[in-house]
Formats: sequence, C-alpha cells, structure tokens
Amino acid sequence: MRQPLSAFDTQPVGQLISRVTNDTEVIRDLYVTVVATVLRSAALIGAMLVAMFSLDWRMALVAILIFPAVLTVMIVYQRYSTPVVRRMRAYLADINDGFNEIINGMSVIQQFRQQARFGERMGRGQPFALPGADADAALRRLFIASAP
Repeated sequence: MRQPLSAFDTQPVGQLISRVTNDTEVIRDLYVTVVATVLRSAALIGAMLVAMFSLDWRMALVAILIFPAVLTVMIVYQRYSTPVVRRMRAYLADINDGFNEIINGMSVIQQFRQQARFGERMGRGQPFALPGADADAALRRLFIASAP
C-alpha cells in the first residue's frame, strides 16, 4: 500500500515499528503455518471422506451435514476474536511507542536525573497482561474447549 511521505511524519515511530513487525510476523505465519496447515488439513479431510464413504456412506453423509455447523462456529469465533486481536495489537503499538520515546530521549532523561520517574511511569503504564489477553483466553475456552 503506497502512502505519501507526509503520512510517516504524523505517525509515532513506535507505531510504525510495531506495524512493520506485526505485518512481517503475520506474513511469516501465513506462509509457515497457515498454508501448510490448510494443505495438510485438506489432504486429511479428503482421505477421511474416502475412508468414510468406503466404510459406510450413510455415516459419511451425516458427517458432511455437520460441516455447515462447524463452519458457522468458526465464522462466529472469527467475528468475536478480530476486535480482541486488534485491541492487543494497538496496545503493543503503544508499548513500542513508549519504549521508543524513552530510548530516544535516554540522554536527556539521564542528564536531568529522571530515571526513577520514567521507571515508575513505565511500571504503571505497562501491566503484565495485555488488556485483550483475558478476552482472547475466554474466546478460546468457549470455542476451542474440546481441542487438545
């Protein structure tokens, strides 16, 4: 996506770094895990369908009729999890922005002997758990409770 250079002047550096890092990680995950998982799952489903139809075609039809319900659950999970993931990414961008601001201004902070104040500020502003982590865990428990 092309953007004018002025768009980068208004964005905090931490957000730009976070966006590049997250986008790179998402693309890597796409190629490493998603594509391999989709191909492996498609082959497994195909083999299972062949085996089920060869053993008992009526049970195979029942299994195929259940598929839309499973697909519906997946779509609902995606609809609820997308805002949670976006909140977590925005929070990570804020954390990166804060760290970048402090690292770039470290000499000024040290010259004015404000290390303790900035240490407290970072401690208050950065809780150990991400705000969306609890919601993400609840969604996973609800939709993926039976998964190993």
